[in-house]
Amino acid sequence: MDKKGFKRALLFGSSGLVGSNCLNELLASHDYSKVYAPTRRVLDQKSDKLINPVIDFEKIDSSHEKFRVDDLYCCLGTTKAKAKSLEAFIHIDSELVVKTAELAFHAGCKRMVYISSMGASKDAFSNYLKIKARTERALTDIGFETLHIIRPSILLGDRAEERKLESMVIRMMNSTSFIFNGPFLKYRPVQAHQVAKFMLACMAKKEKGVFIHESGEIV
Repeated sequence: MDKKGFKRALLFGSSGLVGSNCLNELLASHDYSKVYAPTRRVLDQKSDKLINPVIDFEKIDSSHEKFRVDDLYCCLGTTKAKAKSLEAFIHIDSELVVKTAELAFHAGCKRMVYISSMGASKDAFSNYLKIKARTERALTDIGFETLHIIRPSILLGDRAEERKLESMVIRMMNSTSFIFNGPFLKYRPVQAHQVAKFMLACMAKKEKGVFIHESGEIV
């Protein structure tokens, strides 16, 4: 915390769908005096609270001074199609997530919130969900006093790139939205800005421990 008692937040993935919404929420929040958002390219967002260092994520160890914060928000993620290979996907979606978390933890950060995915499980049918589960376990083992793992369903919002299969599924699910109630609520598509708000709501709580939030909690 700074001298006035305000917290400092570190956000990874601020150029993505959830991350960009999370950045807006953090900058608007009265709980944080500074928001560190390291990126590969300069963000268009401007604010007196925003510190946006351009870093090489492959040499992230050299950016350790950016990790001295109170709360870590992680929205890092990609797709196998965008990463071009399973190995590159694992590097971004798991190894880099865990590395940034470890650096923040060893710099004194004790609280973290991470965007995973609905269905994350070591026994899942897809590599994507297995890798998400592996990342969740690795983050749990680091030792954060508070760790919130959020597992949203299909995300709605304005993406920089179109995902044709995802768009088709969203249209189908929206046309049958009446189905997604009761035990099926967690399968309902969720707006990215809702997820971002939920992240801050989780971190506003004072509980210690590891908490897993399914998509139904968000909507």
